[in-house]
Amino acid sequence: MNLLELFEKLIAFNTESKLSNREMTDFICSLLYSIGFEKDKVLVTSLQSGENAEKCNIVAIKGDGPDGLMLAGHMDTVSPEPYKQWKTDPFVLTRKKDRLYGLGATDMKLFLATAIKVAEEFPAGSLKHPLALVFTHDEETSMIGAKHLKKEGLLQARYGIVGEPTRLVPVRLHKGWLGAEVIIHGRAGHGSDPKEGHNAIELAHKFLSRLFVFRDDLKDFNNPILKPSYPTLNVGVIQGGREPNKIPGECRIELEIRPIPGQDLTDIINDLKQIAEEMGEIDGQKIATIKLTSAPIDPMETLAGSLVVRVAEKITAKEAIGVSYNTEATLFNSAGVETIVLGPGNIVQAHQPNEFVTDMYLDATVETLRNIITEICTERR
Repeated sequence: MNLLELFEKLIAFNTESKLSNREMTDFICSLLYSIGFEKDKVLVTSLQSGENAEKCNIVAIKGDGPDGLMLAGHMDTVSPEPYKQWKTDPFVLTRKKDRLYGLGATDMKLFLATAIKVAEEFPAGSLKHPLALVFTHDEETSMIGAKHLKKEGLLQARYGIVGEPTRLVPVRLHKGWLGAEVIIHGRAGHGSDPKEGHNAIELAHKFLSRLFVFRDDLKDFNNPILKPSYPTLNVGVIQGGREPNKIPGECRIELEIRPIPGQDLTDIINDLKQIAEEMGEIDGQKIATIKLTSAPIDPMETLAGSLVVRVAEKITAKEAIGVSYNTEATLFNSAGVETIVLGPGNIVQAHQPNEFVTDMYLDATVETLRNIITEICTERR
């Protein structure tokens, strides 16, 4: 099948993160066997997640030797909800003029399809350095698929490309992510007598005032390649109180921080805990308690002098940039794989109803990956 037919087939699989991706995994593996990947070099790892939700990673290697190149992407997608906002069937690749619509079109099933088709062009005997395809599960939620591959030592490549949508501009660094929930404890009471209680919303105001001073201090860290160039802190949720005539005894705050390369997440976490500690106690209970909402994601940076950066810049004729979102490249880098992010489509289309990718990226992505593989895996000695 050609690239467009394969792209259409991948879109048809519903691989929303909460569902199993086994059917798509089996399809891809069968295809890999037919295009020159030896069966003993195609590994599938499996994790049971909930009732009948088997999650799979694929690690497929063509060729032998050291210093290989890994093309990596995730098979899962976000939810298609709300369905009513879709103007096409999210599981049917639909063309409208130069746009191809479908769930995962840009994030990131076109990259998966292209990686497979380009890998088909390179017989194992033509590779001086191996080519690996690494397709993961649950990137959109916990990145547990990539974490498992790292933990088990299954990421053996020297260089990597993560195919998130970057408009085929190489990305060599990105911010990390840290989410936290803060519970502000006051004392409930009747609104007619403020002295009988401690208003948790007012206490939350004091906490936030201190937090925003910390946010401003974060701007002392700076990297001009990133936009914004400094770490960001956003308070996205505040929930407190139920009735206007009651003094609220509790208020909940959720926030995120996006650190830049060079920052230590442990230091940030300790700073947040210190701000909470300084709020003091009421009735023997700490006013502010804080916990992380998920495992933090470290920032990622691959040095400008890395081979994969230099080759990608040469092939695309574009200087590598930094971005404010985060990807599995963090985990691959920490496993010793010098990784960039480079893929078709625009990140603004990701996680949106009516997700699409323009058809200009079909040929452009094939050519870009083909040329990078040629330089790193066939011409380099």
